[in-house]
Amino acid sequence: MPTTSCPPRRVHHVVSTASARARGQVADLEHDAVSLSFATKVLGPILLAKHLAPRMPRDGSFVLFSGSSARKPAIGMLAVAATNGAVDVVTRSLAVELAPIWVNAISPADPPSSGGLR
Repeated sequence: MPTTSCPPRRVHHVVSTASARARGQVADLEHDAVSLSFATKVLGPILLAKHLAPRMPRDGSFVLFSGSSARKPAIGMLAVAATNGAVDVVTRSLAVELAPIWVNAISPADPPSSGGLR
């Protein structure tokens, strides 16, 4: 059966909101949950950049999502904090490597009225 291949389409902007939070205190964390969290939020954007950056124009952009737990530790948030910290590093590293393509991270926080991280 003959196959036809289409030329790769241009991609201008990518937003990655994927997340699989591994919450719990260190004694309760499960390997698979932590691995899934890291694979989803850290490795996923790296692979998106690998495959989609070559299709982007110079003014293209990637937007990743981090979180305040990377800067504000809380009990039961170790794996989430570590994953968000890794997202911050990936964002800065991709920004250098992919320039002039823009790479930014949004880091949502709890509203002041919520009393902090939960």
